Amino acid sequence: MSTSTPEAPFGYDKNGRALAPYGYKADGTIKRTKGRTGRFGSLRKRGTRWNAQYSAPDGSRKSATFGSKQLADAWLAAERVKIDRGEWKSAAQLEAEREAEANACTLGQWAEEFIARLERAGRTPKTVQTYQSRINAHILPTFADAPLRSITEDDVTDWYTALDRARGNGVSRPVYMTLRAMMNDAVKAKRLTVSPV
Repeated sequence: MSTSTPEAPFGYDKNGRALAPYGYKADGTIKRTKGRTGRFGSLRKRGTRWNAQYSAPDGSRKSATFGSKQLADAWLAAERVKIDRGEWKSAAQLEAEREAEANACTLGQWAEEFIARLERAGRTPKTVQTYQSRINAHILPTFADAPLRSITEDDVTDWYTALDRARGNGVSRPVYMTLRAMMNDAVKAKRLTVSPV
């Protein structure tokens, strides 16, 4: 007789035990109990929407609103799993991670993401190729390894002045506008708070 391990829809802890949020069995089915269920969080119907709330490990109260009870219940279950696995993070921790990621991004890395964003936005292949050509020929040689947030207005002015002297306004102006578009897009993507261009 072979024994098979049942599938655990909420995953396993570090000791190999199946995880399940309050109100659920390890196989993912809802526990049927009489009286108080020991439910994680709370659900309230507000008009046609459902509000789900729970007390977070940092002591704050977290809430979200959904169009159905099932979605609200699923959100609570997912939040409980994050807490059980030790993966839950406070807003401050998430912001610190985003900040660290943004500080680590170089202009060269942003250039790749910028080109991908242009393609996803539906820009024509010729437009994307023009941007890519300007970036590779005139922007990356100076700024490729510079952290995006370390580039200052003075850096841009010095670069533009040197480019204008070497190549003239016919080249320097469109390249400057490309750098400006890159930096403005970085602000939209929350990689920068203010554009240096």
